[in-house]
Amino acid sequence: MFRYPLSYMLYSAAFDGMPEIVRERVYQRLYDILIGKDQSEKFARLTTDDRRAVLEIVRETKTNLPPYWTAATAR
Repeated sequence: MFRYPLSYMLYSAAFDGMPEIVRERVYQRLYDILIGKDQSEKFARLTTDDRRAVLEIVRETKTNLPPYWTAATAR
């Protein structure tokens, strides 16, 4: 159904309305997965190309990301 494995909920009013501390935790966890910091078996199906593509998509389409998301290059 979706080319890249990312929930549409990231773009919902419910997500944007979460308490900042919770939303920041979700952003940090997602970022760690997408930059490859989390290499656990749970996310092994995500290829490096898919991780990079999702990272770029979120950077280009989601406003109000934490500063580390908008850095020129991922860690």
